[in-house]
Amino acid sequence: MLPYVLMGIGPVVLVVGLLLMRSADAASSSQEVVEGTLVRWEHRHVGSSTNLGSLGSLPVVRFRTTDGREVEGKPRRAADRGIYRTGHRVQVRYDRADPTSFLVRQGWLDRPYAFVVLVGAGLTLLSVVLPVVFSALG
Repeated sequence: MLPYVLMGIGPVVLVVGLLLMRSADAASSSQEVVEGTLVRWEHRHVGSSTNLGSLGSLPVVRFRTTDGREVEGKPRRAADRGIYRTGHRVQVRYDRADPTSFLVRQGWLDRPYAFVVLVGAGLTLLSVVLPVVFSALG
């Protein structure tokens, strides 16, 4: 019975995640997408003031807006997956009204709703694997 429930739920979660991810990737009318360069990493302690957990890193990126202004700064959020080095070219999505407010596209797992897609894919895979396991056991 469980594999049949997963057969229904897994693909639905997967498709919904993909649709959400696609809509979140679309630039809004107030945003521009340009290419930038990672110029350095800034490292800082993350956590509360009483418990400075681990060391976190944010990329410092330089890019030129569509009207020619040069901007250098840290994105609103970023994940240090250790894949980008100084000099690496990255996709930058910035707000036209405030170019210092920008995001950097780093990788597939950093995209909004990637977790939903992974859960849907996992449930779909389980719906294929579990019937094989149950038939072998019983």
